[in-house]
Amino acid sequence: MARLFLALNFCLLSAVLSGCESGSGLASSLDELKIQDLAPALHEEHRSSQDLRVYTFRFTTENFNATKNIWSHLFTRPLKFVNFQAFEANGFRAGLGKLETWNKIARILRKAQVKTAKTTSLWVFDDKGNDVYVDELNSRRSIFYTSADGKTIGSTIGPGSAALAINVAKLGTARGVCKVRVQPIFRSLAKEKYSKEAGNRVIFHSVGFELTMCPGDFVFLGPSRDMRWMPLSDLFFKELKPRPTVKMYMILCRRITD
Repeated sequence: MARLFLALNFCLLSAVLSGCESGSGLASSLDELKIQDLAPALHEEHRSSQDLRVYTFRFTTENFNATKNIWSHLFTRPLKFVNFQAFEANGFRAGLGKLETWNKIARILRKAQVKTAKTTSLWVFDDKGNDVYVDELNSRRSIFYTSADGKTIGSTIGPGSAALAINVAKLGTARGVCKVRVQPIFRSLAKEKYSKEAGNRVIFHSVGFELTMCPGDFVFLGPSRDMRWMPLSDLFFKELKPRPTVKMYMILCRRITD
């Protein structure tokens, strides 16, 4: 029954929040990303896999305050931050939600006229992951942010794409649970390498976090509570065209195959 409830509620999520007319579907906004070629993988039943879905929500700046109430239904304690103070200083906020709280959160999002801008499906096999691209930068930009050790760091990025690097791993011998790591990054289109370790990626370690998830769990990632616009949060949560809007992300754990 719980699985049926999960499927019904979250299959309808995009349609409800997109405000589509009946039968219009999500063809124009659906952006499906498969981490690996699924055809051969589906025949290898011994491989562990995790089925995640990432929703990109968008709403106007005028409705920002109307979304604040969702955080009272989300939990911060289960999340492990590299440095929580640095995470907040960069204008980020995150929280874990449970299946039983979804209806309350959905009502808040509908009231705030939140729309589903994009849906990305992720199948992760054998403790791997991939990047979910959230925005493009067509020119060079200088940004400043607070590092994991509390220092102010400056970096010039672009052109390229801001992304959420999502990695999933089994949690020892435990069944039906997995460890999910969410790491905001910037991937450059240029051939230059930012470092030997990261290659053409800038890894913003101070705003990364990890948590344990079960099917039906979801985690929200959005801008800070007072909407302090910082260069790093601007990159992930702010859009100026065609008009100023705010973005927020929800990562849903749909299924785990041990």
